[in-house]
Amino acid sequence: ADRSLTELSSSATNVTLRWQQGQFIGGGTFGSVYAAINLDSNLLMAVKEIRLQDPQIIPKIAQQIRDEMGVLEVLDHPNIVSYQGIEVHRDKVYLFMEYCAGGSLASLLEHGRVEDETVIMVYALQLLEGLAYLHEAGIIHRDIKPGNILLDHNGIIKYVDFGAAKIIARQGRTTAPMDALSGVGGYPKDSQLAQQFKNQKTMTGTPMYMSPEIIRGDSAKLVRHQGAVDIWSMGC
Repeated sequence: ADRSLTELSSSATNVTLRWQQGQFIGGGTFGSVYAAINLDSNLLMAVKEIRLQDPQIIPKIAQQIRDEMGVLEVLDHPNIVSYQGIEVHRDKVYLFMEYCAGGSLASLLEHGRVEDETVIMVYALQLLEGLAYLHEAGIIHRDIKPGNILLDHNGIIKYVDFGAAKIIARQGRTTAPMDALSGVGGYPKDSQLAQQFKNQKTMTGTPMYMSPEIIRGDSAKLVRHQGAVDIWSMGC
């Protein structure tokens, strides 16, 4: 467990900040998200707090954090929340990200459907541009839903929560699997990862926004059309 934390703390994005935690914003994959203020710059941030309570599973959680960081570190797009660094402690890890003052699309929809077609068009365009960027970079989000779509203070759409994301190599194979989240297919039948899929039947995502091939566990279709699962979720 100590070795796993040491590897995390040696990350190039490990930062030392003076900051103060603010109000609870919501839950993300593997953690709670809070507003916070950077006391050096006086700017707001979002902080994902991941608690490390069971020493036996710390190596697995550390790997999951590394996988999420591996995705966040390579992303730079106006419609994707920006990653600012990590801070590692013995009993918890903090991921620092851009703060989105407008809240989530889910909270917006709690007040009723969006009726203005111009607003819908603007949001849809931004969602498509962000998704096109991800897929061109070889990244599948795998958990697109209103709760993972944020709005900044200017009303700009931002994808967030890449804890379930996968990085796909050019030939279509998964190169950075998140084993604890996997089990939905997407692996060549003869690979070691396919065997992991066979042994592990957990599903990634939120059922209302899952594509049929994920629910059915159709791994052959997932291999052929990796990014289609995100398109389905965005449509929902």
